[in-house]
Amino acid sequence: MKLPLINLPGKIPSGQIVYFTRQLSIMLKAGIPLIRALHTLSSQLTNKELACIVRSIAMQVEQGDKLSEALARYPKVFPSYYVNMVKVAEIGGALDEIFRRLASFLEKQERLKKKIISALVYPMFILLVAVAILIIIMTFVVPAFMKMFKEYGESLPAPTQFLLSLSSIVRVYWWLFPILVLGMFLLLKLLRKVDKIRYQLDLLLLKTPLIGGLLKRFYVSRFSQTLGTLLSSGVPIVEGLQVVKGTLGNEVFRSIIQRLMFVVQEGEDISSYLRSRTDVFPPLVVEMVKIGEETGSLPSMLNEIAEVYEDEMDLVISSFTSVLEPFLIVFMGLVVGFVVIAMFLPLFTLTQAMSQ
Repeated sequence: MKLPLINLPGKIPSGQIVYFTRQLSIMLKAGIPLIRALHTLSSQLTNKELACIVRSIAMQVEQGDKLSEALARYPKVFPSYYVNMVKVAEIGGALDEIFRRLASFLEKQERLKKKIISALVYPMFILLVAVAILIIIMTFVVPAFMKMFKEYGESLPAPTQFLLSLSSIVRVYWWLFPILVLGMFLLLKLLRKVDKIRYQLDLLLLKTPLIGGLLKRFYVSRFSQTLGTLLSSGVPIVEGLQVVKGTLGNEVFRSIIQRLMFVVQEGEDISSYLRSRTDVFPPLVVEMVKIGEETGSLPSMLNEIAEVYEDEMDLVISSFTSVLEPFLIVFMGLVVGFVVIAMFLPLFTLTQAMSQ
């Protein structure tokens, strides 16, 4: 009798998946049977959704299913590379080692994600503060000055007239701005469903200054680390490339991997094809892959590439934040300075007129 699959709402935090994988590798290494280890972990996990899934997986394994088959029934929790590596381990009988590699791989991915998020938090905070200050000025401060300017009776300077017009638009049509933002988001999401448009949008992102360089390093690092981990675990190269393709969120890289799968099936080396795509894969990566293929150490060479580009990403993120933060501060200062000057120009004129 097969157990019904558990379909739980919500997204399980990646940190919980990392903890489950690491603890399972330790238990298996210590000689604890798989089913007992799964039941033990299900009672230790703080996330209720993941605990229920692990308990269900343990029961499915008890009924005779393979662990990889049980994991594959939860693709939103355990990605295809995860399932494929476990499937290979079941054949070779090295589950503890595979889970150790998976834990290390997931920890690196989690660390990289946190670096990118932490690099964007402070600039986004500054931007939100600037927008909030402008909204307050336009909604409350400028209207108070507007009454005084009407009593003034003279023609207002151009900056002041522009500011008053902008303030009126913000106060009357404020509800249009969230609608426009939501509309642009939905339009972009709709356009990304068209393959050709999605490809062009992703290509544009890769060509964007600063952001494009960061994204290229990120995807090269993910490609190298995922493929290196899969190959070192015994996954065939074509199957590994298929899995890697599913982990990349950029259509340009996905199309390259798709073509690379065909090239490898035809018997050509990976480095030979990558050499024709140095716009995405730098010459250093091509040379390191070539050396790995010639010496039979491609998995370790790919992992080395991932480490190199992870270090490079640290430098790029630091450069990105060091450029973005001052730019936002200067932009905020210019905007607030313009508002102050526009509001006080008529006052200076009025003061001079009264003194005369």
